[in-house]
Amino acid sequence: MNSLKIWDYILLFLLSVLLVIDYLFTTVVIAPKILLITFIALIVISDVIFKKNKSEVSLKKRLFQDIIFTAYLVLLIGLLTIIGGNSNTGISFSNVYFWIIMSIWVVKLLIQFNKIAK
Repeated sequence: MNSLKIWDYILLFLLSVLLVIDYLFTTVVIAPKILLITFIALIVISDVIFKKNKSEVSLKKRLFQDIIFTAYLVLLIGLLTIIGGNSNTGISFSNVYFWIIMSIWVVKLLIQFNKIAK
């Protein structure tokens, strides 16, 4: 198991914990802004620190990982919404910024797919 794969699992776990805290706990010790900043920082850290390792992974494998990662987070947000959770930071399907980010992410995935198809 390489360090990229381990980091991806750790990142996915931490993001899941942050989303569960954000959705289900209204009286949380962590302020919503700190939670959102932590969420964004984890994503930036995964891109910056492990950029070298990401270049070693094939484009096809990385595309698959990105699709699974995105689908997991969308399903988790959907599940947390269905069970009655409400995001304190605004990470939800009713937030227009969520859909803008998802649109950008889909375009990124389509560009990766086109690179692989050529």
